[in-house]
Amino acid sequence: MTALSLGTCAADMSAFYVLAQLPAEARAEIRARLQALTTVPVMARDIAMTRDHLRSAATASGSGNGVADYGPDAGLQHLAELIESDIARSDKLPVVDSGQTPADQLIAAAIPASMPLWCDDNALRQRARNARLAAFSTVDLLTALTPAGISQGRAADGHWPRAWEAMASSYITDLPLTAASVITVASYWQQYGPAHTAIARPGWWDYQADSWGPAWLQIATAAAASQPHALTQITMAALTGALQAVTPGYRTQRYQQVAAMALVGCHNAAQPAPADFLASLTSYVGQHVAARPGYVLAELISQLRERADVADPCGVAANLLPGTTPPNPA
Repeated sequence: MTALSLGTCAADMSAFYVLAQLPAEARAEIRARLQALTTVPVMARDIAMTRDHLRSAATASGSGNGVADYGPDAGLQHLAELIESDIARSDKLPVVDSGQTPADQLIAAAIPASMPLWCDDNALRQRARNARLAAFSTVDLLTALTPAGISQGRAADGHWPRAWEAMASSYITDLPLTAASVITVASYWQQYGPAHTAIARPGWWDYQADSWGPAWLQIATAAAASQPHALTQITMAALTGALQAVTPGYRTQRYQQVAAMALVGCHNAAQPAPADFLASLTSYVGQHVAARPGYVLAELISQLRERADVADPCGVAANLLPGTTPPNPA
């Protein structure tokens, strides 16, 4: 990456925002590799105004004893202070036209300096590229810095997995998260939480490519071991992303595979299937997409037969989907 080779780049406000949310070790290594971040003065002004507003809000929410409440406002104030610290350390590019928006000022100033732009705003990044300015995101940066083992879905030591997880916890999407990282950010498996958001995106399934099966099974097993409704909710999120990641002609097949694998997760966790599991999934995706229960049962039996630890696949499947019969051979 050009920015890493140069040790410097221009940075948009979105880049400073995401950088501030990374673990301290990751932030320190990035700043060691990109010692000179450059922006325009108006961005430093904007973040100072944001910090002052959040500081006032945190003070106003105090308990009356002069001590501010350490709630969301205090967390946002800390985030604003980290951003301000990074911007204060940055160099300032000369402004070409002060009448332009801050983003346009930054692009216009970076072009003559031949300085690549770090930007996590997709639209602004595309505008920069249209202006023939090299631009990259934090995902691009972490991909360049992260050891190869993580990008291939394997566990690795160090702070980089935590960096991906910190971004996911802030609802930054389309990250190359391992199953272990998805489980980590799931916390209490709250519906619409960061884990659900991550796998509800087709980008996560595209990243997993042909290895999505083991990854999804690991996630489903952890959810099933947590609480019954957690598996139903995470499977709905999984279907949202998985069905978008395939063409319409393959959606019923993918539904069948995802649903059956979730039930294998129940077997792994030694838990029964959630009540009305398939009915809930059918209601969620629609009957035009959902495979009939008998076909899910047949897929479940097929998947269980591939496991050496299952002596009676048909019996295990029948216990997970009681009252369901496989489709007629015809």
